[in-house]
Amino acid sequence: MARILFAYILMMSLSACSEQRSTEAKDQFRLSDGEVTQLFEMPGDLKVEQSTKSLLFFRLQYPSMNARDPQGVPQDDEIAVWISLANHIGRAESLVKQANEKIDPSLPGQYYHDGKAGPFEVYRGMLDKSSLLPQEVIYVFRDEDGELVGVEDPGSWSRAYGVYRKIGPNIHVRYHIAKALGRDFIEIDKTVKDFILKHAKGGK
Repeated sequence: MARILFAYILMMSLSACSEQRSTEAKDQFRLSDGEVTQLFEMPGDLKVEQSTKSLLFFRLQYPSMNARDPQGVPQDDEIAVWISLANHIGRAESLVKQANEKIDPSLPGQYYHDGKAGPFEVYRGMLDKSSLLPQEVIYVFRDEDGELVGVEDPGSWSRAYGVYRKIGPNIHVRYHIAKALGRDFIEIDKTVKDFILKHAKGGK
């Protein structure tokens, strides 16, 4: 009996140690676009996918930011994140710079500025060919560091909001927020940005 009890305790101890190592282990990923590089040190259980030398992909449960299987079925409490490197203007900056101040039916792919809604500047675009009404809405705001963030709602058919932003001069981030998580875009974005900065370990 004593031997069985000892074996059980040993097995549980080894299991706990293995789980702790998995949680504490770090995997390093180096992104490069040929001009700039950036090192990330990610939790070992995150299962980060690096399909090219300049792109990372992973999924997180929100708000805990625990790892989710990147190959799993999308859930109603998760955020899917893509990180890339590029030394050029971000999509949100480009939208603000190029948007018209009023709708132009002759430019069906053009976005235009449609005023404010609370803390967000509202942009609309991608006109429906038959109705000439905009199908997409983008909410734009500046985070606490002054960086522009764009949150796109493609329409009622979509299960997620698409967010795009830059962090610093070269890190481009795109992530999807499951619509079931709500519309607290500013708080969600802060959580995502803090997570990325926590694991960014230097670049040039």
